[in-house]
Amino acid sequence: MKRIVYGLCAFALLLAVACDPTDGDHKENKRLTPEEIDRNALVELDIKFSNQWTEAERKQANSAVSADYLTQVEKEIYYYLNLMRINPPRFAETYAKAYNGSTGWENGFAFDERKDSLLRELAHKEPMPVLVPDYNLFRSADCFANNCGVLGLTGHDRTESGCGENPGIGECCDYWGCHTGYAIIMRMLIDAGENNADLGHRFVLLYPPLTKMGAAVRDHINFEKIAVLDFGR
Repeated sequence: MKRIVYGLCAFALLLAVACDPTDGDHKENKRLTPEEIDRNALVELDIKFSNQWTEAERKQANSAVSADYLTQVEKEIYYYLNLMRINPPRFAETYAKAYNGSTGWENGFAFDERKDSLLRELAHKEPMPVLVPDYNLFRSADCFANNCGVLGLTGHDRTESGCGENPGIGECCDYWGCHTGYAIIMRMLIDAGENNADLGHRFVLLYPPLTKMGAAVRDHINFEKIAVLDFGR
């Protein structure tokens, strides 16, 4: 097959406590970080949409829960992507419609237009197989995310990365505010940006034959964070 290269929650709902802005007699303001803001917002969404998926569906979506080599954010990538693949129209009316951008992140060129097109596309999309963790794909994503982060690389060219070829059949990358798996998936699905007119990230995430994925989120010297998703059949 031609190689495609583009561009929990079963977790307990842990609310990060937003402290009272007064601290004793000092009245010192405590400002939440962008990550804390996005994390709290996601908790609220999970509560709001808690009755939209059955327990069995949420368990199915949480396919990475036992993968102890993954971080919480990486496990969330599986969870929210799988919720979308289990029931695209329902995801469109809930999590997708609710997403308006990540804190501290500019939404980019054609965000509103492409969000609208995503909602329309998901409204008529049939269910797809859930994605399960694959360790070889994880090693590929982990190497590429880590080395791109250290070397300051972007894109999909692995020539300088020292990681070898992607063993899968598709890859997506995201940068900056990778605070939650939900945000990473939503930015890829919306695919805003002048260089993303072909909606390549969306195409990969909505490609029915895919069944396996490796996900890695690492630090990047130029863009704060990089998320790499490698896919297989």
